[in-house]
Amino acid sequence: MKKTEFDYFSKDYNKLLKKSFPSALEEVNYFSSYKVKLIYSLTKNKKNINILDFGCGTGTSLKIISKYFKSSKIWGYDVSKKFIKKIQKQKNNFKLTSNLKKIPAKKFDLIFVSMVFHHVVKKNHHKILSYCKKFLKKDGVLYIFEHNPINPVTNYVFKNNPIDKNAEMILPKKLINKSLEAKLRIVDLKYTLFFPKQLYFLRFLEKFLFWLPLGAHYLLTLRK
Repeated sequence: MKKTEFDYFSKDYNKLLKKSFPSALEEVNYFSSYKVKLIYSLTKNKKNINILDFGCGTGTSLKIISKYFKSSKIWGYDVSKKFIKKIQKQKNNFKLTSNLKKIPAKKFDLIFVSMVFHHVVKKNHHKILSYCKKFLKKDGVLYIFEHNPINPVTNYVFKNNPIDKNAEMILPKKLINKSLEAKLRIVDLKYTLFFPKQLYFLRFLEKFLFWLPLGAHYLLTLRK
C-alpha cells in the first residue's frame, strides 16, 4: 500500500499543528470551530442534509459539523488511509473513505473543504474542483477555506509547520480562476479570522470585515 505524505504525520498530526502556532494564539480547535460555525450561519442553520468533509484529516471538523448540523448524514474523505482508519476506531456515525470512486455523485447539499488546496499540486486543482462539482447536488454549495498568503501571522504559522513543508499557499484570485475553469459559479469571497485571543472582544466586528483582504484565512463559496 502506497503511503501518502499525511500517512507519515498521522500519529503526531495534531501535536505538530499546535506547535506551529505562536503561544499567544488560541489552539487549533478554535479555528476549526470558527469555520464550521461560519458555514452553519451561511446555510441558515439547515439540518437533515448530506455533508461531505473533503480532506477530513484526523476528523476534528467532522465532530464539530455533527454538533451543528443535527440529523445530517456526514461523510468524510481523506487521501490518507491512516487518517481514515484512525477516525473509524472512534465511535461515530460518519461514512468514511479514502477512495474517491466510493463517493456518490450528486449526493451532497454541502461540501466543506478546509485547508486542502495548498497541499495539492497546482496542476491537480482543476481535478479536485471537478470532483467536488460532481459530488454536489444541483443546488448544493461548496465552501473552501484557505490560508491568506498576505497575512503575516498566517505566513509565520505556515513556515513553522512541518506539515506544510511541501505545501504552497494559493491566492484567492488563482483559486477563483481554477474554479471558473471547472465551470463552477462564484457565489462569494470572504476574508476571515481577523482577531487573536487577546482581542476576542472585537470578534463581533468580523462580519463587517469580510471584504478586507487581511484576515488569516479566506472562504470561497461556489455552486454548480
